[in-house]
Amino acid sequence: MNLALAVLCVIVCGIGLWLRSEYEKKQISVERTVIESEKITKDRTIVFLSDLHGHHFPGGNQTLLDRIEEINPEVVLIGGDMITAKENPDIKLPSASFNKALKTASRFED
Repeated sequence: MNLALAVLCVIVCGIGLWLRSEYEKKQISVERTVIESEKITKDRTIVFLSDLHGHHFPGGNQTLLDRIEEINPEVVLIGGDMITAKENPDIKLPSASFNKALKTASRFED
């Protein structure tokens, strides 16, 4: 009886963690950080994209691009884990979205 209960508990916890993971994949998280230093003489807004793992947001990533535009960045940095390695990864949509994001940032040059 105890073994069956333990197995059931592990299964339920596993399903819960998987559901949470699937939910988080579809969310855009915006974290704001202020860095203060005497070396920084002008305020800058930077967007750092990371850990998309090849996820496509609705409308050809338009949701993501709209969020970037709302932030109005001067620089868009693209970090790791953007594409999950597969036998034939589809990088066309992420590449097109990144190019649009970079064009958004370039509109705000000094």
